[in-house]
Amino acid sequence: GMENVEQTVASIMDTLIRNTDANDLIIVTRRVSSICQGPFSSEFKAELRNKGVIKHLVSRARDLDNSSEYTNSAIATLRESTFRALAETIYSSRINADEVVRLGMLTILGQGLNRRKTDDNNVEVLLCVTNNIIGMSASAHELLSEYGLLESLVRFSGGREETVKDSARWVLPEGHVRDIATAGLANLSNNPAMRAALLRAGAVEVLARELARGPYA
Repeated sequence: GMENVEQTVASIMDTLIRNTDANDLIIVTRRVSSICQGPFSSEFKAELRNKGVIKHLVSRARDLDNSSEYTNSAIATLRESTFRALAETIYSSRINADEVVRLGMLTILGQGLNRRKTDDNNVEVLLCVTNNIIGMSASAHELLSEYGLLESLVRFSGGREETVKDSARWVLPEGHVRDIATAGLANLSNNPAMRAALLRAGAVEVLARELARGPYA
């Protein structure tokens, strides 16, 4: 019941605030993902927002993604579990999607995707957060270009090579990453207000190629 939701979220927030140990934080962020997929998920998502957990996760994501400790595998795993927790809290929750946008998530995603190579294993989870924002927050659509996110979606969908500023970074993205980025562009193409921006970003070639490729190619 609701009482259990409140207790669970209070204990999650307590762990997030008190803990600096990466492994404890990995466990608690994975717990956030899992409760967002379980029963009472909409109540949990509202409580995570109301009690400041989402705000805390956004600021943790910002710090982690700017962390120089890339070689530390615990940091890499924590980064992945933190972004995944954010993706789950936004999924099917318009209010939470608008909240993370308000808290500066587009800056974090824009910078994170822009500096990553196409074969970076953290790309997938950054794209998942981006796609969930696209799916849930129509008001975020027109902001995407400003943060370089449209261009990143084109790049990770295996779009035109010339959209990559530094061609030494160019490796064709793996299928799963390509599919997530392409799904984001396809979702945006349903919004008539986004057509000009999608044309400018080179998304049309990507979407045409995907249509031609079909589901079984």
